[in-house]
Amino acid sequence: DLAYMDERFMPHFVPERTIYEMWNLGFEWIAQHTDYVAFLNNDITISNGLIAAMGDVLDATKEVGIVYPDYSRRIEQGIDPQIPYYTRGTYRHGGMSGFCFMLRVHAVKWSPLVDPKLRLWYGDDDIAFQFEKEGWRQLRLSGWPIDHIGQATCNQHPEVFKDVPADKAYFEKKW
Repeated sequence: DLAYMDERFMPHFVPERTIYEMWNLGFEWIAQHTDYVAFLNNDITISNGLIAAMGDVLDATKEVGIVYPDYSRRIEQGIDPQIPYYTRGTYRHGGMSGFCFMLRVHAVKWSPLVDPKLRLWYGDDDIAFQFEKEGWRQLRLSGWPIDHIGQATCNQHPEVFKDVPADKAYFEKKW
């Protein structure tokens, strides 16, 4: 509702699309107009200034393709910027938080951004692994907190869980 009240945002909802179909749709449109794209899940709260900080990191580096906040630090702890550090993979492996990240548009040399065979889980892993395969690094902004309610979409739509076993099997075979 807040996005509809703010002219800076253009909410776009397409019923019956998977989360990754929506990511791909948004990325294809947004990538034509900017250098960086931020992916923010619907169940997160981010720190003031986080989007600018992620953009600043991408502006200041040549080898970083993905940047993301410190998902182990809660909002109520406040911002405590520290030295950013390089990681690999996604939060499942100690790397990128798939629920909030920013990527460098021109780093994407493949299409679509997320493999369309993935429907609910492992799309963020697919992006991270593809970036690494292409030689890009990812960077974690330690000290920039984020609150992730976690599973909000799945709690409202439990039927989506039916796709997880197939996504897992496909991802493991692919990578």
